[in-house]
Amino acid sequence: MESKKTIFISYKRVDKDLVLPIVEKINARYGDVCWMDLEGIESNGQFATKICDAIKDSEIVLFMYSKTHKKIDLEKDWTMRELRFAYDTQRKEVLLVNLDKTDLYDVFDMYFGTTNWIDATDPDAIEKMIRDLRKKLMPMTSFNLKIKTNEDCEVFVDDESKGRALASKMMIISLSKGEYEVVGESEKERIEKEVKVADGDVLVKFEFQGEKMQENVSSGNGVSGGVFSGWFSVSQDEKIRFSPGNLQYQASTGLWRFAEHQYDIIDSGNRKISENYDGWIDLFGWGTSGYNGCMPYEHSKDKSDYAPSRDITGTAYDWGIRDKIGNYERGTWRTLTQGEWCYLYSVREDASSLRGAATVVGVEGYVFLPDDWTMPSGATFTADSTDFTTNQYSADEWSVMEEAGAVFLPAAGYRDGASVCNVGTNGYYRSSMSYNAGNVYSFYFDSSEVDAGYYYSIPSHGYSVRLVQ
Repeated sequence: MESKKTIFISYKRVDKDLVLPIVEKINARYGDVCWMDLEGIESNGQFATKICDAIKDSEIVLFMYSKTHKKIDLEKDWTMRELRFAYDTQRKEVLLVNLDKTDLYDVFDMYFGTTNWIDATDPDAIEKMIRDLRKKLMPMTSFNLKIKTNEDCEVFVDDESKGRALASKMMIISLSKGEYEVVGESEKERIEKEVKVADGDVLVKFEFQGEKMQENVSSGNGVSGGVFSGWFSVSQDEKIRFSPGNLQYQASTGLWRFAEHQYDIIDSGNRKISENYDGWIDLFGWGTSGYNGCMPYEHSKDKSDYAPSRDITGTAYDWGIRDKIGNYERGTWRTLTQGEWCYLYSVREDASSLRGAATVVGVEGYVFLPDDWTMPSGATFTADSTDFTTNQYSADEWSVMEEAGAVFLPAAGYRDGASVCNVGTNGYYRSSMSYNAGNVYSFYFDSSEVDAGYYYSIPSHGYSVRLVQ
């Protein structure tokens, strides 16, 4: 069945090479939803029958603006006709995507001068736009949901216990279709409101302040009873949660999963990497989600066997977007961009006090603490250290930190072909961004320094992948 084209792309054909990567990312995320004239159907009759129909059928129009528009005839240009028909006649929502940071002029300033346009030269801005499109392309199914908790923080849905909530953590509660009343209730306060949740599962965040309970519900997919990390700012207006452990893959079955513990690493097992290996691996070449022949077990040194050295944000080369991981459906997770790693490490509020090297259950690595970090009773943490021995935790001690939202990235080393190097001394974590045609960015740390997003290397090296949502 052909996907409904819900996004109309208005662009100048000379800008095609700038526009296509954006369209490919949108289609990779949501299916084949973009209508884009690639053949040149511009004639009066065809405009009326095809372009107008495509605009009418669309939910939103992306107007791809560039320096080329400063040279057009405002009366005769086809993109101007599309803009007027979409905006003035059909009252469609039109977003301006500025391909090259050209200043708005004349009629474009009139249409878009008072709105925020999207800077296509900023990968984070494009990724945010694509995520925001979900609200228009994937409308949520309405449910009524009754949620309450008792003084022991046990969560009930329609009087059925769903387990114990942890402060500032996310629980995933599986729902069946039906009608529920939305109620947040504690011993001292009752909260009622309407909420929309996705068909299937609902993520619920509980924050306990004495006997007061505040609830927040948002859509999501996952495993009933799962627990996530705390919230981490990765841009001025974006917060994420980390996956429960590093990504792992078994070639013999084609299965993906997350490590059972945040400190788990495969180590020398990665040397056995092959198409038929029945063990698990956790060091992956660039963009080896399985898309377009880029397989997770690839270990050649030929860069053509890996994803193209470009931004793979929002594309099927991203492991979290293409692959079902354990019980998590495709599209539940994603890889951080280079800019997001940098923001997490150095830009977010109090960043230097929310990071530091550590050793957890004998495994060296790096710790990030959530934005709203509160030190658990009896726990300790020395911030901004690069010495792995500064913060040391047993399994029980780390469990306390983890329950409060802390994230640990183990120093799993890297793989070069079938050789594994620097395990226990160096950590290399994938970003979704490339540096140039032959190198890609990652988050790097060792016992003396941290390179938060500016470290780059060749795509064939196998690095750790820690996904977020």
